[in-house]
Amino acid sequence: MALPSGSNKSSTSHQSSSMTKSCFKPSSIAIGNVAVPACEGLSWCCHGLAAYTVIRVAAIMLAAAQATFCYAWWAKKFTTSKPPLPPGPPGLPILGNFPFIQPDFHRYVVKFSQIYGPIIKLQLGSKICIVISSPSVAKKVLKDHDAIFANREAPAGAIVGISLDACYTLRRREVRQMVKYIYGKVCSAVKIGEQMFLTSLNVMLSMLWGGSLNGEERSRFGIEFRKRLVEFVELVGAPNVSDVFPVLTPFDLQGIQSKAKKNLSWLYEIFESVIVHRTKVEQADGEGKKKEESKDFLQHLLELNQRGDDKTSLSMNEAKALLLVAVLACGGLSWSSNDNAEHTIIREAATLLAAALAIACYAWWVQKFTKSVPPLPPGPPGLPILGNLPLLQPDLHRYISKLSQIHGPIIKLQLGSKICIVVSSASVAKEVLKDHDAIFANRDPPTVAIIGTYGGCDMAWRSNGPEWRKLRRLVVREIMSNTSLDNCYALRRREVREMVKDIYGKVGSPVNIGDQMFLTNLNVIVSMLWGGSLNGEERSRLGIEFRQVVVEFVELLGAPNISDLFPFLTRFDLQGYQSRTKKALKWMDEILESVIAHRRKVDQPDIGEGKNKEQSKDFLQLLLELNQQGDYKSSLSMNEVKALLLDMIVAGTDTTSTTVEWAMTELLRHPDKQRRAVEELDRVVGAGNIVEESHLPQLVYLDAAIKETFRFHPPIPLLVPRSPSTTCTVAGYTIPKDSRVLFNAWAIQRDPEFWEYPLRFEPERFLKDAEKGNYLGNNFHFIPFGSGRRICVGIPLAEKMVTHVLATLLHSFEWKLPEGTKPDIQEKFGIVLKKMEPLVAIPAARLSSSEQYQ
Repeated sequence: MALPSGSNKSSTSHQSSSMTKSCFKPSSIAIGNVAVPACEGLSWCCHGLAAYTVIRVAAIMLAAAQATFCYAWWAKKFTTSKPPLPPGPPGLPILGNFPFIQPDFHRYVVKFSQIYGPIIKLQLGSKICIVISSPSVAKKVLKDHDAIFANREAPAGAIVGISLDACYTLRRREVRQMVKYIYGKVCSAVKIGEQMFLTSLNVMLSMLWGGSLNGEERSRFGIEFRKRLVEFVELVGAPNVSDVFPVLTPFDLQGIQSKAKKNLSWLYEIFESVIVHRTKVEQADGEGKKKEESKDFLQHLLELNQRGDDKTSLSMNEAKALLLVAVLACGGLSWSSNDNAEHTIIREAATLLAAALAIACYAWWVQKFTKSVPPLPPGPPGLPILGNLPLLQPDLHRYISKLSQIHGPIIKLQLGSKICIVVSSASVAKEVLKDHDAIFANRDPPTVAIIGTYGGCDMAWRSNGPEWRKLRRLVVREIMSNTSLDNCYALRRREVREMVKDIYGKVGSPVNIGDQMFLTNLNVIVSMLWGGSLNGEERSRLGIEFRQVVVEFVELLGAPNISDLFPFLTRFDLQGYQSRTKKALKWMDEILESVIAHRRKVDQPDIGEGKNKEQSKDFLQLLLELNQQGDYKSSLSMNEVKALLLDMIVAGTDTTSTTVEWAMTELLRHPDKQRRAVEELDRVVGAGNIVEESHLPQLVYLDAAIKETFRFHPPIPLLVPRSPSTTCTVAGYTIPKDSRVLFNAWAIQRDPEFWEYPLRFEPERFLKDAEKGNYLGNNFHFIPFGSGRRICVGIPLAEKMVTHVLATLLHSFEWKLPEGTKPDIQEKFGIVLKKMEPLVAIPAARLSSSEQYQ
């Protein structure tokens, strides 16, 4: 699919002809050649422009393009077809989460489990640490996958022979000894922790090898023992660079190994002396029954060392290690002290990274912006600076749908400096569009939209606020109210009959359905706005030109603009989108200016006319009054007047004509469904009548076919983007302020969990369950017009126009495709989802009287 090309350097000047019954004031208007061929499609990143975009941006943004694409290759190679690692907090390059670990490690991990879930990943240098904080996940590991996670054999078998009940006298003796010792220090300060350690140590020594500490020895040796054990335990728990970067082990950068060896040597000397003493005693004493009953833990270990079989034998080092484990049980455990943590961070950073200042800044940024905040939604890996921009595919709605099947119903795309959040499920859409509607009521207008709406003065792209509410209230009350629409029925009927007359003159010849529908809708909108219309040759010439400008403007709105993704590049207009938008706006502005000038001249002599003049007031007249005489709450600037007129023209023509074109395509693809719709029309309207709006409520099957078209081919597949006014949480993820939020209505409306046979065109589904066809904003499985306070205000007019026009086409003519062609449903992605190839069909009159075509 080709992207819109740059603006044509050659331009042809056209002159507007005199329009007696026209919507325009007779004047000479220069019309630049700003239109592009209708077959040019909107593409996010493909073919020539994709290469152009990537190369130019890469040249500007990156000095090392080769490294960038190597990174992309690496990301795709190692992140596809594998379940992701557990989530976790971001870390530093190389060091990972190492510098951010807090002294109270258990509390630190609990906080992250509340953010990232019951199983998290910490990157400690080159070591991946998985932490489990829920019983359900623990059950999966310790029960369901116990054999896989059983690499370390528990030493419980070594102490099976020791009965806690049998050791009660030992424990009682040591507790009484503690009481006696403390009693001797009555009225003096006592260190509780130290006394508890000494008591626990005596109990353990008694159980291990029958030893105990008393008197002065209790205080002196016990304190030394505690000091050694505490230091050893702290060394075991301290973050060690050698553990997370094994290549650095020989250097012992923090001195942890040497300290551990020193303490271990002291402890092993004690164990060695005890073992030697016990071995001598055992050799001197005979082994009798009484001796067997009084075996302690050390005696069991020595027996396994001397006489154990190949499954139970222990080396002497293993025996001493088990003694050490048992002794350590009486010591306290701390992950690290604050001083030690600070010392560790400084030494590691100095050793591992030359750019210590850069890392410190990065760490500060991570802590500042990610502290106690849920993570951003998941998404595919991207390139540095460019993010996912070069990896986007032309059919963005389909591409995002595939990503949502991998990463979940809410995903993040990094498009340059812009974060784009895409919602692809009804439940998350409901949370955004209903539960957080006020937060997400803002727009994130692209540069083209700001230029094309006189600086963002319109209703569609303006963010939520008093000015937007004023414009919306004006449109709803003055144009889209039931009274206003009923008053304009004669205008709509006239344009529909004009369409029938025009097509009747082309019977037997190919008709471009999209062009025909656009002209009809344009005439209806223009008639409602300022009473004008296009007829005859003028209808064809100026109407087609009008459509080309509108189509290009809509395509520019949906095109990926480097200026939106890297705002500092806006002034350069690298892709020429701004200049093309200004050119199209100039063409439209000249028409609007001529219409406004003509209306002001006409209205001046009529000032003071009575009730009849007031009743015949059209929308433009109302806007001009608000521009000239409105108070500060209702007054409109001239730019707001013109921007609002453009909103009505663009939104009321392109989407409506596209929907009719898709509906006709699907009915031609399914002759049985077309036949059923025609039979309903013959029954309700009759062969001798023409379709009137009064017939529309009775056309149940046709209404279902239109709703199925909205479902299968939503006019705006990703809806108009929203932007949160503040950072908030949706579905457990952080949505940053001012990010761009898209809703993949195309994917939501094809969800197989809600829609039966979602890839079939089945109008009957809405006959079985009418509630499924509710698209007024409360059914989040069906949101072709959006939802919430930013729902499309033009729904009432769209319903009437689409149904009336489609019913008239089917009732008045029989349609067939040109010989040798088949209905094509290839899509051309853009802000409006169009057909790749325009629908061209050949009409044949089916009504009996030629008067019914007048």
